[in-house]
Amino acid sequence: MAATASQLAKKRLDTPPPRCGKKYSLKTFVFIRSFLLCCGNEREGGRMAPLTFRGIAHPPAKNSRDHPSDLSAGELLATSAGGIPVHVEHDTTMAPVGHVLTSYEGTRGELRVIGQVTDASVARRVESGELRGLSLGTDCVGDMSGRVLSRHQKELSLCEEGRRSGTWITDINDRSVHSVATFSAKGTSPIPGPYR
Repeated sequence: MAATASQLAKKRLDTPPPRCGKKYSLKTFVFIRSFLLCCGNEREGGRMAPLTFRGIAHPPAKNSRDHPSDLSAGELLATSAGGIPVHVEHDTTMAPVGHVLTSYEGTRGELRVIGQVTDASVARRVESGELRGLSLGTDCVGDMSGRVLSRHQKELSLCEEGRRSGTWITDINDRSVHSVATFSAKGTSPIPGPYR
């Protein structure tokens, strides 16, 4: 009986590489094997490495709120989104597709995040450009008069485009995927900070 492609690949991974004039340490072999198994073909039973992204979850605060869920400069500074789940288009009825690793204030006062997507099909949609927007799911608690008493970050969503201006994934697996440049009569200059 002929071996399948999957069986041949497994055999290649279980057999140390030939020396070919170079010495491979067992440590190097184990590392390469682990990497190939982790990043192998999903259809062959391999696992996909998480997709890591960086981006802007909330732009710098404005003088007035456009929506009750918009954050002030003080709230942005105090926000810690690390650990919150990542969803697609705020569909919290489905399991999270990843999580936020950490958040921090950017150079212009924006809320920046670093997160991971662990769902392979969603990762492909992010890589293809289908899901490049970020939208912060903020839980607002108010009093009976409608005044907001507290704002709490519930989740971060991957979406086609966020409601707030400038909320995009800027980097995927340490590769820049979104940047902005300005063009005026005085010259061309890249915009520093959050877009790279």
